[in-house]
Amino acid sequence: KKLNMTQLPSEKGIYVPVTAVLVSPNIIVQVKTREKNNHTTIFVQVAFEECQTKSLNKPRLGHLQKNSIPSHRYLREIRMEAPEETSVQEIMSRLVVGSQLDISLFVEKEKIKITGFSRGKGTAGVRKRYNKKRGPSSHGSGFHNAIGSTGSGRDMNRVLKGKKMPGRMGNKKTTIKNLIVEKINLEKNIIFLRGGVPGPSKGLLNLTKDLKLTTEEKIPEPEVKVEKTEREKELEAEVVRLHEEKLRLLADNENQKKIHQRETER
Repeated sequence: KKLNMTQLPSEKGIYVPVTAVLVSPNIIVQVKTREKNNHTTIFVQVAFEECQTKSLNKPRLGHLQKNSIPSHRYLREIRMEAPEETSVQEIMSRLVVGSQLDISLFVEKEKIKITGFSRGKGTAGVRKRYNKKRGPSSHGSGFHNAIGSTGSGRDMNRVLKGKKMPGRMGNKKTTIKNLIVEKINLEKNIIFLRGGVPGPSKGLLNLTKDLKLTTEEKIPEPEVKVEKTEREKELEAEVVRLHEEKLRLLADNENQKKIHQRETER
């Protein structure tokens, strides 16, 4: 759950804008698998944010009580792709119903992916929604804030699909990749992410670890050392000599101009 934005000092002494996110423990409620085209997908249902029993309806309350899990306000489903090198049974053995997924899964200075719904801004016109220009502001013009032409009336006689028109702005599912975990507070279950995240305060977010990024960063690229030949060294020395000669000529030219200016003043 998104809390607010603040700033933290970095190692270089520069203050970095961060977003505080509350990562409450997620309790595993159900684990399912689906096989399609020789590929297995694992679906993990988690519950978070405890609440009173009277706040839930009977179907959801019965679903939680069936697995001896206390009342929680939210239920979400996480989809996982089983890698080729690990078996599905090995992953299923780690995901036990009733166990918790908490903030200890994340490490500082790693990159993660975050998904949420952007802030809803209500019904907006084309000027605010798509940054379109307004019409002439003179008295004779009848076109100030209108959307303009919506289509041809003689040829097709209809509005084409995808026409940019007024409508609801914001409240769309947004994903941001490569967000850096700046700091982790294990006591309060708060994680600080560098930069901004989508959604309003107290909005729900989905944090995902990108394994591809971490594996690529751990493998350093080999350094290739290329020795220069004698001819290349001679050419570099010649370039340096010509550059110094050019600077000397420019300085001499400036001195000549100053001497000439002084003589004319006299």
